[in-house]
Amino acid sequence: MKRREFLNLTAKSLSLMALSDLINLNNAFAESMVDGDKFFVQVILSGGWDVTLGTDPWLTAKPDDKEMFIEYDPSSISRVGDIAFGPSFEPMREFANNMSVINGIFLSGNDNGHEAAMHYMQSGSVDTLWGSLAVEYGECRGEEFLGLISSGTVLSGSRTPITTPASNLANMQLAKPTGFGSKSARQSKLDVVAQNMQTQAGKFARRQEILDILKSQNPTLNNKHQMTAAMSAGLALTALYEASATGVAGGLDSHSAHENNHKNVQLAMWNDVKDLINTFKGTPYGQNGDSLYDHTTFFITSEFGRTAALNMAGGKDHNPLTNSAVIISSKVKSASIGGSHLVESKRSARGSSYHVASPIDIQTGRPLKDRNNAFIVTPENIAATVAELMGISRKRFAPVKSSTPSLTHLIRR
Repeated sequence: MKRREFLNLTAKSLSLMALSDLINLNNAFAESMVDGDKFFVQVILSGGWDVTLGTDPWLTAKPDDKEMFIEYDPSSISRVGDIAFGPSFEPMREFANNMSVINGIFLSGNDNGHEAAMHYMQSGSVDTLWGSLAVEYGECRGEEFLGLISSGTVLSGSRTPITTPASNLANMQLAKPTGFGSKSARQSKLDVVAQNMQTQAGKFARRQEILDILKSQNPTLNNKHQMTAAMSAGLALTALYEASATGVAGGLDSHSAHENNHKNVQLAMWNDVKDLINTFKGTPYGQNGDSLYDHTTFFITSEFGRTAALNMAGGKDHNPLTNSAVIISSKVKSASIGGSHLVESKRSARGSSYHVASPIDIQTGRPLKDRNNAFIVTPENIAATVAELMGISRKRFAPVKSSTPSLTHLIRR
């Protein structure tokens, strides 16, 4: 029976469930994992971050403010191995051993706005037919009962994924199916529905067991605990999480009053991401003493960087010339790939300075000054890398051509 036919059939038994709009049968024909994590979490810092304050800090002598505005002494920048931590990125230091940072991601020579850039960074494609990596992973692996758990806007393209808002998880319960157990009905389609409901009821019971464990360790449970409990119980494989800056005024899209404000917002968002990942670390998974973190890949991005110098309003505008991405997983090593550089006004055909991705040596990942025989990293390469890390066949991964080079060889353990 096809999955959509099954969904149509089970719609007739809505009285069995409090979550009837989320009925779903696991895709028995989903591609098996090759060598990747089972769970995938796409994390968004929405608004367009200043990478010089976080993932790609300025490391040499402090430049003229009119050319490149930074608000720290480069000598104060700290490192763990190859990874440099800008003042807003410090909360992520504790994950350095399982973190790869990719800098110098080139999107476009022109600003195409938030929506286009966000889709490009999330999916690795300029074609809006495709969804974000979280959506496409679900397409390749098959959807579990709750589909994609979302704490933000899901970019689905032409896909129609089942999505469950994280805020709804606390009130979700599944009733035990009854009434389909007669001998005459045992082979019927309704019996298949009943068996599936029983399986899902078992997963909901396991979810509650995990929540009880988490509640014993935390004064109150929040959406992050609800998300991890649902995923650990096998009710979802993917999640999209939009980081928040609770208690801090403003946002990342700092076209004015950039100084300190953007840094504080970004710092609060990275602290939120830190709390998310630690929640995964504190959530048990399986029977071998593992945590959910041990089987999860986190992919963290924003839509673009910010311009080098301040504008007339003391802000920084959109900069698609360079961006960063962070991948955290037990499957990756501590690594910093790529970089960026400043083109000063006197050398700029634009008449003003700009901050742009540097080409890299594809074999080592090191940034180069000479563009001859060099490689420019784009969101397509990042998407290809994530697909390979997750064990998805490149032939089945629709957003990016199978011939698109990845950076997997630079970051996989």
